[in-house]
Amino acid sequence: MEEKLYADRQSRDIGNPRIRARQWHIDRLQKSYGYDKENAEKVFEIMQIRQVEFLFGSTCGAFAAYKVGPIQKLFA
Repeated sequence: MEEKLYADRQSRDIGNPRIRARQWHIDRLQKSYGYDKENAEKVFEIMQIRQVEFLFGSTCGAFAAYKVGPIQKLFA
């Protein structure tokens, strides 16, 4: 409990909301999976890359479905 309170106090000192959110996620990875700080940062960056890849793939899929939809209606 003391560790969590200490981490919360430290996160309040960070002024930039983006950096604060990044640090919060890294702290959660450290506590949940037992990673050290360096590996937790790597895992967080990999998670961000996968989120962007998923969003890009979803956008391409939605665009393809939008374009192919009228063609499917012709043959259905």
